[in-house]
Amino acid sequence: MSSITNVNNNASVVNVGRTTPVSPGAQPASKSIPVVIATDQTAIPVEEQNKVQSEVALSLLGIPRAEVALGIFADVNTYDVNPSEWSSSPQYHITGHGIQHLPTEAGALVEAPRNKTAVLTSKRFFRYQPGRVSAATFGVKSTVGQKTFSQNPSIRKFGIYDNFDGYFWETRDDCQEDNFTVVRRSQSLTKAPSSPTGIVGQSLKGGAPANTISRSQFDDYRIIGKGASEASVASTLLVKDRELITNNRYSIIDGVVNGLDTGTFYADLAAAINSAVSGAGETAASVKEKCARDLDYWVDFYLLDMEHGGTNHTKINITNYATAILPAIATYEKPTHIALGTALTGYAGLSSAAVTKLTTLTGLTNTAFNRNNGQSVLVPSISDNDYGNRSKADTIFATKSHYWAYHVTARNGDTTAGSFVSGITYKISSLGNTNWNAIGATGTPAVGDRFTATGAGSGTGTADSAATYTVPSGYALSEEELKYKCQRDIGYIVGGYGNDISGGGDAETKYNMSMYFKGGRPASANAGFGMSIYSQNSGSGNPVKAEIDRHTHLRDTILADFTTYFGYSNSSSVYVKLNALATRVVNNFSIEDTQQMDDGDRGFAGN
Repeated sequence: MSSITNVNNNASVVNVGRTTPVSPGAQPASKSIPVVIATDQTAIPVEEQNKVQSEVALSLLGIPRAEVALGIFADVNTYDVNPSEWSSSPQYHITGHGIQHLPTEAGALVEAPRNKTAVLTSKRFFRYQPGRVSAATFGVKSTVGQKTFSQNPSIRKFGIYDNFDGYFWETRDDCQEDNFTVVRRSQSLTKAPSSPTGIVGQSLKGGAPANTISRSQFDDYRIIGKGASEASVASTLLVKDRELITNNRYSIIDGVVNGLDTGTFYADLAAAINSAVSGAGETAASVKEKCARDLDYWVDFYLLDMEHGGTNHTKINITNYATAILPAIATYEKPTHIALGTALTGYAGLSSAAVTKLTTLTGLTNTAFNRNNGQSVLVPSISDNDYGNRSKADTIFATKSHYWAYHVTARNGDTTAGSFVSGITYKISSLGNTNWNAIGATGTPAVGDRFTATGAGSGTGTADSAATYTVPSGYALSEEELKYKCQRDIGYIVGGYGNDISGGGDAETKYNMSMYFKGGRPASANAGFGMSIYSQNSGSGNPVKAEIDRHTHLRDTILADFTTYFGYSNSSSVYVKLNALATRVVNNFSIEDTQQMDDGDRGFAGN
C-alpha cells in the first residue's frame, strides 16, 4: 500500500501520508496538519462538552422555568440578535443609534442619540397561568447622566407587560432618587384608573418658572406602557441597497456638502438669505449645517420610497419647500440636488434596480428645483396611486410631521391688517384689499413676499411673522435650543395625531395632552399655574393663550395642507378626525381633558 494513503494510528503517533509524526493532544499551528473531509463521507458527529443548564433557565430557587428563556440571554452560543425573536427599531444599526449585538456579553446594546429613540421588543408572548407564579428576569446595564434634572433628559425603559398587566423600570438623567421609578400596571385600573398627582401648592416641575400648582391634577395609568403589537411585516424591497445607503449616508452627505464648499458658495448663500429676510443672521457655517440637515431628510424619504415601492414620500417632501426661503434657487438649490442625485445613483455596490429607483426619485427632486432665480419650487401632483405599500395617512405624517413642527415653532399664525406691529418682519399670506406698500412692502406685493411693517395697516390682508423665544431666568438653554425643544414637543403631538388617525383611537393624543399640557387653566391672573411645561408668554403675558395660539396654528396648518395637497375634503374622515383631536388639545389648556381614552388598534409607546 502506498505511503501517501497510509494512516497509522496508535496510542502515541499519528502519521498522515509523508508528514512528520504529530504528538497527541493540543498543538500550536506550526505543528498542526490539515484535515479534509471527503464529499461522499457521512457527517462527523460533534459532541458538546461541559454542557450545563443556563442560569437564566432556572428560577431563584433553582426550579426550571416553565417557559424557554429569550434568545440573546439564553446561552453563549447565540451570535446575533435573532430577528425571529426580537423586533428592533430602527431596523439597522448606525454608529450611536440602534440595536447592536454584543457577542462578548451575550447581550444587545440599545443606544440612541439626542432626540432619537431605539427599541428592542420581544416577539414572543408569555401566557399568564392562573395559580402559578409568573416572573421575569432582566440583566440590564445602563448608562447614566451627570445631572439630576434637565429639560430634555435621556429616558431608559425596560420591563414586561401586555395591554393590561405589567411592570417596567424607568430611569432618567443620573438615575438617582426620583429619577429611578418602578411602574406597575394592573387590570384593576380599568375600574379605578386615576390617582392624584400635582398636589396644590407643589412647585412646577423643574423648579422654573417659580410658580406652584393651583389645582390638583390626575394621571390615568391605563395609558402607561401600551406598546404596539407586532403586526407589521418588514419590506423585502431593495433590502441590501437600503442597508448600504443607510450605513454610508453621512459620508455621502458630507461628500456632497463639502464638494459644494468651493470659493464663497455658502457665504454667498448666507448673504442672499440675510438680504431677503431682515435679521436672519445666517453665516456660511450655519447655512452649510442646514444644507446637510436638509439633505439628510431627502435621503430619509428616498429610503422610505425604496422600502415601500412608491414615490410619494419624495413628492410630499417637495411640498415642504413650497414656503422655503429660496433667494436664488438656480444658483444654490439646483446644483445641490443634482450633486446629491449623482452621489446616490453612482454609489458603488448598488444593484441596477436600486439605481433605477433612485434615478426616478432624484429626478423628481431635480425637476422641482430646476427653476429660475426668483421662482419658487415646482410642486408635483400627488396621486393616490403612488403611495406604494404604505397607507396614505402614514406616508403623509411620516413626511410632513417634521415640517409642521418646524413651521409652527418658527412662524406665528396669521395676523390681519390693522394689527401689524411696526418693526416686525412679516410674510404675506393673503393680499386681501390691504395697501401693502403703505406699510413697508416694495414693488408689486405678492403672497410670500416679506416686508418690515411701518404701521398697523388696514383691510382684509393677512401675514405671518417669525416666532421669537425668550429664555427664562434659571434655564441653561440658548434661544435656539429652546426653539428646538418646542419643535420636538410639537413633533410628539403631530406623531400622536398620525397614529390615532391610522389606528382609529385617541390614546396617543390623550397621553401627550397629559404629559405636556396637563392642568392648563383659563385666562386669569394666575393663568398657566399647574401646567407641566414651561410656556412662552404671548403678547398678553398669558402662557395659556400662547399655547392655545400655537396649537390652533398647528391645527389650521395641517388642515390647510390636507385640502391643498392631498385631496381631503372638510367632510372626509381624516380631516374630521384631525380637527377633533387637535381641538381637544387646544381645549385642554382651558379645562383638563377627561374624555374616556380609546386605544384603537395601534398601540404606542409613551414619550
